[in-house]
Amino acid sequence: MSLVAWRLLRGGATTDRAVLCVDFTQSRVRAQAGFADLAAVLPDRFAVWGTDEGAWHDTASTWQDPPDRAVAGVFGYCAGAALACALADRVARMTGTAPPVVLFDPAVVTAQTLLEQFDAALHGLVGVAPEQDLAAARADAHTDAGTDADLADLDWLAAALTRRYGDLARPACAAQQVPEAIADQLCGRLEAYLRYLVRSAAVPLRSPGAATVVLSATFQPLPSLEQHPQVRTDATQAGLLADAAAAGAAARALTGEWAGEWLAAAP
Repeated sequence: MSLVAWRLLRGGATTDRAVLCVDFTQSRVRAQAGFADLAAVLPDRFAVWGTDEGAWHDTASTWQDPPDRAVAGVFGYCAGAALACALADRVARMTGTAPPVVLFDPAVVTAQTLLEQFDAALHGLVGVAPEQDLAAARADAHTDAGTDADLADLDWLAAALTRRYGDLARPACAAQQVPEAIADQLCGRLEAYLRYLVRSAAVPLRSPGAATVVLSATFQPLPSLEQHPQVRTDATQAGLLADAAAAGAAARALTGEWAGEWLAAAP
């Protein structure tokens, strides 16, 4: 199996079993806690791997191929939940055993999700791009999105939003004497993130076997997952993957305290 698009977050101490974590990025520079934070408090006998941000630039990427070792569990965060479930299903078909699945604040991607991320990216241009241009870009983006986008529309919408952002970000960076390479990085990161969201939207959120759902303090659970065990924490969404209660729930799922019954019945 390919190691392409996977990043080792922490080596395992005593086994060759891996926990696979699906998120857009494993970078520590973002505002939210990531799976690298969670990895630090999981049972140390497991190696922990995370999807590499670079995978979302390449539509032909083999990101879904897990590292060449037994899979102890599959985790997904936010929009990564559907992709994590698809990965767990792939592992189950390849090995004959469904791995434990833990979903942290699982979300379903819609056109509104892409618009929210576009708005957040535009917020970073406040003060360096004309306010009237930012307002016009927001209005045009909402017109682009329409009211009911299907998958093909989402793919087109992601490209349109990336283009609109670049039309503002590149001249704004130039006016501030920011190197062109930095502008390219800003545009490329938004493009990669929107592409990641579109990939998630293409996958039905279905968990093989059973899953544990771990929620931050105010996150609204998805009705489609209400039959699964749920753990409500006191954490903010930004701090969920660094929360002790969230880590405890994940560790229990891995060690079988909650998952043992359905693992024993897995094909």
